Amino acid sequence: MNPDTITAPASWASFPSGTLPCASCGIPARDSIDAEVEVLQVFGRSGSAGYVPPRHDLLVTRCDQCRMIRQTALDLLSANPSVRQRIGAAEIAVHRLESALCALDAVGTTEPRAVDHLTATGADLVRLMDALTVPGGHARWAALARSASFVKAPSTPPSRARWSHLTPEQRQELRNTAARLLARRTEKPVDVLAPSDDGGPSGCMLCGVGAVEALREDAESVWTLMSADSASIGGPGRADSLDGVVCPRCDLAIDQAHGVGISAMTLSVRSFLGLPSYLRSLDNIDGLIGWAALPSGTAPNRRPWAHLDLGELREAAEALIGRAA
Repeated sequence: MNPDTITAPASWASFPSGTLPCASCGIPARDSIDAEVEVLQVFGRSGSAGYVPPRHDLLVTRCDQCRMIRQTALDLLSANPSVRQRIGAAEIAVHRLESALCALDAVGTTEPRAVDHLTATGADLVRLMDALTVPGGHARWAALARSASFVKAPSTPPSRARWSHLTPEQRQELRNTAARLLARRTEKPVDVLAPSDDGGPSGCMLCGVGAVEALREDAESVWTLMSADSASIGGPGRADSLDGVVCPRCDLAIDQAHGVGISAMTLSVRSFLGLPSYLRSLDNIDGLIGWAALPSGTAPNRRPWAHLDLGELREAAEALIGRAA
């Protein structure tokens, strides 16, 4: 063993005999044969270059309640495999979701209906983790022990009650973040009009829709500034470029097509008609023209692509979807 490596006893000096710290809420938990025990590694500073820094290997477990939180994270990821695949390693995904659920528990959001409301879909899980994984991870008692000095780490005191180790500042941060998340789930979206230079009615440069629904706090980021050659979006050639904005659907289509043009408009139309990406029919759609290439003064659309007759395309798309079902 490297002489600079120190392995401390697995017991914690400040915990009652027969208990281990709950790595999440921090209360003493019974060290039973059925308990899931993990090693918490706490590193010190290396004395010189080239040597492994000294390390404490300290055992932690989870209390019954925090064990249920971890099991909930496992169950939710099992029910939403695409979320786990998006993150990568299963253990990382579990840690992120468990930390986010711990944040809810720490601020008292434990009522099953409230938690179900925030974890109903894969998209909800992603939003939950984006908002609460980091503050929830910092709230865990294991983070407190790791933040102590190397010498004092094994003497980190237990929590008198669940999450009592949190500072008032940490608790307030968790409350604020959880409240914003809950507000986003209950807030009703509003119509956000396409901006224009003169303040008059405008629309998406491609599909022509004049307004899209979004939450109020997202209103400023809904529309994306864009420029395009008139000919590239089906209009007459002209010397100057067309400037305007695009809606989220058309912005995504432009990203997927790697540029503004017929390919992007085709992808946007397919998305509007509800054609899944794996159905390769209708890859080429004739007669597409972007709204920005229409004569000046054309009113924006109430629905995407309303300036085009998509009746036959819609029937074809519905038939394809029906055969694929």
